[in-house]
Amino acid sequence: MEIAVLDPSLATDNLGDEVIYEAVEEIIFSLFPDAFLHRIATHERMSDRSHAVLRKASLVFVAGSNLLPPDGGQWRITLDDAPYCDDIVVLGAGWQHDGTMFNRRSEKLTRRLLSATRIHSVRDAKARDNLAGLGLSVLNTSCPSLWGLDAAALARIPSTRAQEAVVTVTAYRNTPEADAAFLRLVTECYRKVWFYPQMASDIPHLDRIGFGHLPRIRASTAAYTGFLAGNAVDYIGSRLHGGIRALQMAKRTLVLAVDNRARDISAHTGLPSVPIADTDALRAWIETPAPTRLTLPEAEIAAWRAQFSS
Repeated sequence: MEIAVLDPSLATDNLGDEVIYEAVEEIIFSLFPDAFLHRIATHERMSDRSHAVLRKASLVFVAGSNLLPPDGGQWRITLDDAPYCDDIVVLGAGWQHDGTMFNRRSEKLTRRLLSATRIHSVRDAKARDNLAGLGLSVLNTSCPSLWGLDAAALARIPSTRAQEAVVTVTAYRNTPEADAAFLRLVTECYRKVWFYPQMASDIPHLDRIGFGHLPRIRASTAAYTGFLAGNAVDYIGSRLHGGIRALQMAKRTLVLAVDNRARDISAHTGLPSVPIADTDALRAWIETPAPTRLTLPEAEIAAWRAQFSS
């Protein structure tokens, strides 16, 4: 069985998308263990080769990230591609921004591209409501990268603070004063603080706000994962999937919300998160021992998976 995955982790410098894709791949293989996966970049226009792959694929999934609606921006797809992939199943994709709305073009693309017979999995309530408004079957399953964080995985996360921390910033959603304030607090509270650059633009942003001296983890998902495996640290930062990878590696984690993504996922699952400007809440989290608890939408996840059981 050949399956095509429209993959946001290709042709991008946002390393967080690799965390999403790894989870998506694991889910697809759990459903179709003998499948051969073809990966097609969502951030680039499709080629003739992509069309040829799609033509022979038995299933096509669009994999996570904030790709909805398809509008030629985050998800660079057009009506010219529709004849090759007009039965796409959504797996954990989210809505782009609070202010994003359907326009005539994006609504037409969505109706044309997404399966009218399959159940779609989205990662936030806005995506669920907007797709349901088009008559599609859709469930809010949260991000696939959280699906493996069951009670046993969460029990391995320390409830008390570490002596060292790893931080992230988000240059394209930067708030220099709030970024500098949270970094000052973290560097005061921890013996050593490391910086993980999830995108290239995060590095000069850190320099501009006066924290370019922090020791840097190599800009690689594998390097970051290895660092987390080998060091006792807390994670504090505005990169959502930097934080989710830390949770996956059993690290005490706080995601600082800078947009709708962390806020919406936190409201739905209890992902540890506070607004980036709320340094009082950040200090309280650092100083107050507490277990990490998530409430995953288990029934919705099971219902989405069940459609492939035959």
